[in-house]
Amino acid sequence: VSTQSTGCRKEWVKISMNGTPFLCFLVFFLVSTLLFLKTEAVDNDEDEEFDEFDEYESEHDIVEEVLDETQEQLQKKFDDPYDEEQTSDHDDKINEVQIESTTEKPEIVEEFDYDADEFVGYEKKSDRHTENNPYRPKNIPEDKEELESGPRTYYMEALFSIFLICYVINYYLGKRQNEGVALSWGIAIQAIFSENFSRVGEGTFLVRESPNKFRTIATGRINCTGLQATLELKRRHDLLSVGLDMLRKSEDMLTIDIAVENLEPMVFAIIPRNRERSFRKEHKDMESFATTSTTTEGLSPSLVILTDNKELVSSILSIETIRIINKYKNNFDHLWITDQNPFSKFKKTLRFVFKLPHPKEMDSIKVPTQMVFSLIDRLASIRLSVKAKEKAKNLRYLAAKSEKQNSSQENAVEQRVLTPEEQKRKERKEAKKRNPYKYKVFKN
Repeated sequence: VSTQSTGCRKEWVKISMNGTPFLCFLVFFLVSTLLFLKTEAVDNDEDEEFDEFDEYESEHDIVEEVLDETQEQLQKKFDDPYDEEQTSDHDDKINEVQIESTTEKPEIVEEFDYDADEFVGYEKKSDRHTENNPYRPKNIPEDKEELESGPRTYYMEALFSIFLICYVINYYLGKRQNEGVALSWGIAIQAIFSENFSRVGEGTFLVRESPNKFRTIATGRINCTGLQATLELKRRHDLLSVGLDMLRKSEDMLTIDIAVENLEPMVFAIIPRNRERSFRKEHKDMESFATTSTTTEGLSPSLVILTDNKELVSSILSIETIRIINKYKNNFDHLWITDQNPFSKFKKTLRFVFKLPHPKEMDSIKVPTQMVFSLIDRLASIRLSVKAKEKAKNLRYLAAKSEKQNSSQENAVEQRVLTPEEQKRKERKEAKKRNPYKYKVFKN
């Protein structure tokens, strides 16, 4: 997002933030309903066709029974082996009846072949499904698979195609919406960044790392090495995430990380009270040093302070800072100050996490951001008492010692588990890494 294009692209802020996912789901639901109704109609037509086929079978069975009874009666009536003339006449009449029956009853092709010598007197029955059969109903499929399963429908293929189209449309529109949120934040905050830092951005003010993640950096300010601001927005470009967001609502988050200089040994955090346990587990320094929680006068009861030294509360939190935090407590996530940051190469860190407001109300982010920049100079001016400083150093020394002992114990356990052969292999691999040419085999 270019700094020069902020004025001409303000219209992006007017993009609706909730209409696109609802529209995609509405189109998907309507088209799926139409396809389902169409499939039900096809199934009903198929049932009617097979009902006609059942009627045909019952009628043809009646005709076959009548012809068989007629043939048997004629054989009994004219069957006289002592009168040759009569038998010849009888044979002619029987042949005529057989001819008529064969014309009326087409042959049935059985599903299996039989041996004429083995099955004596076995006759092939007429085929009910031949084209010459006058009783054959129309619109009967000739393919056996089609006869068993009915006409093929493309219901699942159509649903998948519709879902794919909706996903592509939502990806494009969701990506545009996230760009609009990032741009509105950049328009509101760029002037404050330029006032506090001599160099802002990397060619452009915002760098897009993914469709829902944007980043900017700033350097050139006293009492800090640099700043990195990261926007973690909703995954509006992902249709599945949009559906999950309806069940478990997520927020657009702003994270400002500042590498602070001249910071005394301290850990300090302001977090929501219901997140105290999870925050300690996520941040090792809080679990090791900030063993108790406290509060201060004027701070909202829904917030709690974690620190290793209660002297820091009055030094860091001024009356104006407490007022701003209380005013924006619905959007406030947490404030974290530490000299033992395990997540970055810069150990002395100030982190501020804030929930972004609606793009139309993005100007409200200016006041909390200015508060964070004022904390940089305040932290650099804080000096702990001799007693508090010694206590903080002793705690860090004991924590580093215990961590070293734990690592050495883990290494000892690994060595005890290894067998002599495995230990030799491990040493040989390490030796190869140190001097690979010694173990290299040259072939002529």
